[in-house]
Amino acid sequence: MANVSSSNSQGVRVPKLRFPGFEGEWESHLLNEYLTESKIPGSDGKQAKKLSVKLWAKGVVEKNTIFEGSENTQYYIRKAGQLIYGKLDFLNCAFGIVPPELDGYESTLDAPAFDISNINSTFLLNRIIQRDFYKKNGDIANGSRKAKRIHPGTFLSMEITSPTLQEQEKIAEFIICLDKRIEKQRQLVETLKSYKRGFLNSYISQNEQRWEKVRLSDILSERKEYCEKDGSYPHATLSKDGVYEKSDRYDRDYLVSSDDKKYKVTHKGDLCYNPANLKFGVICINTYGDAIFSPIYVTFEISERHITEFVGAYLMRPDFINQALRFQEGTVYERMAVSPEDLLAMSIHLPSKSEQYKFAEGLSKMQMKIQAEEDVLNKTVLLKKVLLSLLFI
Repeated sequence: MANVSSSNSQGVRVPKLRFPGFEGEWESHLLNEYLTESKIPGSDGKQAKKLSVKLWAKGVVEKNTIFEGSENTQYYIRKAGQLIYGKLDFLNCAFGIVPPELDGYESTLDAPAFDISNINSTFLLNRIIQRDFYKKNGDIANGSRKAKRIHPGTFLSMEITSPTLQEQEKIAEFIICLDKRIEKQRQLVETLKSYKRGFLNSYISQNEQRWEKVRLSDILSERKEYCEKDGSYPHATLSKDGVYEKSDRYDRDYLVSSDDKKYKVTHKGDLCYNPANLKFGVICINTYGDAIFSPIYVTFEISERHITEFVGAYLMRPDFINQALRFQEGTVYERMAVSPEDLLAMSIHLPSKSEQYKFAEGLSKMQMKIQAEEDVLNKTVLLKKVLLSLLFI
């Protein structure tokens, strides 16, 4: 690759990074020159094999739902290789290409699909998932981030710049190479995590019958500390990946009706969980540090008589979560929750503190290896992001 200037003498922008042998300006085109909306009528909501496009360009997947669709809802057949996006989540970068295994699956018009021609599909997708495209165009079309839908006509009237097809294909080959490298590293991380889970489950299942039975209320105490968002603590969020700083991607402050809203305080080493999302594995030890997050989350202090890492590993296991889910209450599945009172009433088996410590040391060594490989993964993802920002205009 070779660096070039960001504009020519007439002020026309050109990429900051290009492959050798490619020169000249990129031309501006409307998306309707490359895309044609597909509206092949399919099944109704009860019969359709549904697909969904994930946020933040994380792919097109089969849509699994426990609710039966409506016979009155029209679905449309989607073909492999089509570009698809979510009208409601344009500003959340809900774009993807329908993969071969979902050929013939269906979506409503809230996820419109387009046949692609005269442009490389990998180049096109990676161009429109750049923030300077979807955020800028989405804001202009909507007027604000709170607006609802970006309709196909609006989308097709948006503009991108593109080089010759040969240069598109060269860029696409490079992107595919990076994606393969990222996927290989991601699989390594998942393999290591799977090994750690297996090691933990095997150890507990083989030994817990000889351990002491204790109520969770004897080792956990709910922390009920609150604070306004006044800068005393960083604002964090909670997911199955842990506690981490809240980014613009997850910002929902515009929904807060009062400036003096009280947030829940959490400290490093706390056990945190989301009562309504425990079924999705949202329970973890806070390794991030002191922070505030939504008051819907529950946070516990762990008794000094026990090792935090061991207790956390025990309670984060799917086996324990499934036991806890027996206490779910609520009439709507999405809102069914396990209350902190019910959680604290449960009992588990724990070894002596010295045995907890010894085993936690082994888990820590495994986690250090996992973290090292995750760092490599994150750096590779960041490398791709930086390179694409230089390759595109």
